[in-house]
Amino acid sequence: MNDKKTREPMVIALATGKGGSMKTTSAVFMACALVDQSRGEQRVLVADADVQGDAKDWWYLAAEIGDPLPFDVMSAAPADIKHLHGINDRLDDPVDWVLIDSAPYGRALDESVNNADLVVIPSSPSRIDLDQAAGVKSLCEIVASPPRSSCAAPRPTRPLCVMRWRGSTTRTSRASRR
Repeated sequence: MNDKKTREPMVIALATGKGGSMKTTSAVFMACALVDQSRGEQRVLVADADVQGDAKDWWYLAAEIGDPLPFDVMSAAPADIKHLHGINDRLDDPVDWVLIDSAPYGRALDESVNNADLVVIPSSPSRIDLDQAAGVKSLCEIVASPPRSSCAAPRPTRPLCVMRWRGSTTRTSRASRR
């Protein structure tokens, strides 16, 4: 029996309440970095939970141009996200990491935050992005709060990481900052 099958993958959600905030790009780059840093010894799966499906599109396009990505991408509905921790039982080749490219709202965002071991919130320094990052941070705190039933065990706090990126350095973006 494969020892990996008995281990749970580390599940990381890239989540924010706004589209266009670098969730997909961050998920793809992070997946490449994880494979690269392990020198191909660890397997990564990206769960594309955003309805736009850009991570899956990126995966197909890379294969079409002859430069396939070193990880797999699955389209993920909220029900799929809820069962990511048991995914190695259902895979022929188990994974070490699952990165969720979350939707910016709705049940997919809730399930992503609720089922992740770590939540990464990509954000630019703009006011609207930071407001949305604060909303996801609040969602993480709600998920980590003690349940209402006194019989149930409290949920662990979700570690949180806010990833700040600087916007474009094009002439247009520089002019807009003046």
